[in-house]
Amino acid sequence: MPVPDSDSLLDEPTEIPSGPGLPLEIGLIVAGRFSLSERRILQEVEGRFRQKLDSLLPQFDWRISVSRRRDMGEGGRVESTDLLHQATEERDLYRWDYAIVLIDKELLAHYRSFALAVLSRPLDAAIVSTARLIPDEEGPGADHDQPDENEIVDRITTLLLRSVAHLGGLRFSKEPDSLLYRPASPADLAAMQSLTSGEQQELVENLTEIADLRLEESLRSRGSLWRFMLRASLINREQILETIVAARPWQFPRRLSRLTTAAVSTVTLLLMSAESWDLALTQSWSAMILISVLILTLTTLFISFRQHLLLSRGNHHREQIAVTRVSAIGIVLSGLALTWLAMFLMALLANSLLFPVELISQWTSSPPPGGRPIGLVSYLKMATFCASVGLLIGALGASFEEQTHFQHVIFVDEEL
Repeated sequence: MPVPDSDSLLDEPTEIPSGPGLPLEIGLIVAGRFSLSERRILQEVEGRFRQKLDSLLPQFDWRISVSRRRDMGEGGRVESTDLLHQATEERDLYRWDYAIVLIDKELLAHYRSFALAVLSRPLDAAIVSTARLIPDEEGPGADHDQPDENEIVDRITTLLLRSVAHLGGLRFSKEPDSLLYRPASPADLAAMQSLTSGEQQELVENLTEIADLRLEESLRSRGSLWRFMLRASLINREQILETIVAARPWQFPRRLSRLTTAAVSTVTLLLMSAESWDLALTQSWSAMILISVLILTLTTLFISFRQHLLLSRGNHHREQIAVTRVSAIGIVLSGLALTWLAMFLMALLANSLLFPVELISQWTSSPPPGGRPIGLVSYLKMATFCASVGLLIGALGASFEEQTHFQHVIFVDEEL
């Protein structure tokens, strides 16, 4: 491999020639100011990455472009969501299928002590940090691990392949020799080489759908934005569902502490109020269901707009943008729905254990609709009321979550 000069990674994307097959385009964004020796290593990585893709997935015509962005990731540790947004803009600009950022800075980790890479299936993008992969006497982890140049190239290449596998829809593995393993340290990357036949087949099927003609390329008349988004959602429904599951919305209550605190506090106060019981028990079930659905819808839209989750860039009639927006809304909706369910179960348990029928009868001045006696139905109705109002107040608490943290919860489905 020839040694590149200082301008070998150009400001404009440069495409590496590729062979026959279904076309798949990956953009490698070299961010920051790598030294000449580091850029030589990255040049080796580009060639090896291309060779590994051809060997692992020969069914595709891999088109790898390199874009140089010196303005990205300036300063010390960088926030991954900022880089992901910039990577997504590059992806849309050059019509890549996936964008992967290579940066020499340390990433701000949210769930681990450090992060070698951050992967985002909703944005079809990934960030790979070389801060712990390329040895530096003053860098993190430098005293414990000093690989040679060939090992460094292999480690970075493995992370790039791991990123493609994840963005292609594969889930993590607990086997240390699997490409889908979550490395605890850079040294673990050496063993991560294999995929099972089932995983490889699943990856081929998923990538084949990605490689197919884009929706905006197949439509002669684009029509309205909502119609376009609906059609894109139907075509990519499996991808959207996989993206929502990968985001683990059931962890919303733990990850978004302000939302949970506000919701639980509200439910507690409502349960202790006689007026709340009186109001809840006088409502009909149709009204309670309508209120719950309306609150869930409004809170989903409020949080999506308040936290800038509906990315707005350039041409709105792009399938990737439509899928990203629908996925983000789906993640928020499912996360809030599961939070509502948690509040409902908590309120129902508290009702059953702490509030006997005699006490509720004394608190309520109006009998339940239909003259039914207070019992299980009344407890269910009160739990529904508390969960809905608690979710509404919880959404206000979620709006005060730090925007970068909230976007990290929504968009980042894997930290390595």
